[in-house]
Amino acid sequence: MRLIDKSGNKVTLDDRKIKVQIQGNGQLAGMDNGDLADVTPFSSDSRKTYKGDMAVYVRRTGREDIRVFLKLCVDGKEVESTYVLSGGR
Repeated sequence: MRLIDKSGNKVTLDDRKIKVQIQGNGQLAGMDNGDLADVTPFSSDSRKTYKGDMAVYVRRTGREDIRVFLKLCVDGKEVESTYVLSGGR
């Protein structure tokens, strides 16, 4: 995921803490921001972005395609959730 401002520009100098909750037939496998100095455990459900970027990894919990909602909180404030659909292995 990527932090953007109201004009759609990437925000690289104002990193934010993001908390993720998964709803659906997947579970949070981990989060990473690419910052080698960040010692937050990979499996944590919250992490700060690094230069505006963050990766969220979702693990399927069954054999069917992944259909989940990512409920996001940025600095403690809930933002719009994102629907994710993925098929195949």
